Amino acid sequence: MTNWRSYCGIVAILSALILAPAVAAADPVSLSEAGERLPPIVVDSGSVTLEFEIALNGDRPTASYVTARTGDGDALQRTNLGYWVPWDGQLGSLIDNHAQVAAGVMKVKAFKDEDLSGELFPIRLTISYETASAFKFGVVELVHPGTH
Repeated sequence: MTNWRSYCGIVAILSALILAPAVAAADPVSLSEAGERLPPIVVDSGSVTLEFEIALNGDRPTASYVTARTGDGDALQRTNLGYWVPWDGQLGSLIDNHAQVAAGVMKVKAFKDEDLSGELFPIRLTISYETASAFKFGVVELVHPGTH
């Protein structure tokens, strides 16, 4: 015999997780050494502006990074000037984005009015930062409307 209350509870939780992405990106997110899976973000590929607020929870970043894997497998990284350049996948070759930190929150820019209509989706972004003793990161997928 199936416990329908448990089943309905699981369905409710899964529904909340699926619908959460539209709201979750508004609050600062935390990153971890094990990595955090951030909710997918639906974007209009014609003009994408995307900035993340990262709750540092007492961390003092020495560097910040943004990398991307496109749907066709390209590995890219964002420079501190906002350009996307090829990346070899090695941590030692990451370019510091010099993200601004204020009141315990780091603001990391990923895109500013960029046309991504020629890219194959989904695009997987990794937002990360380094401290004197740790490397913390989170991963988020950018998706087209109706595909998540």
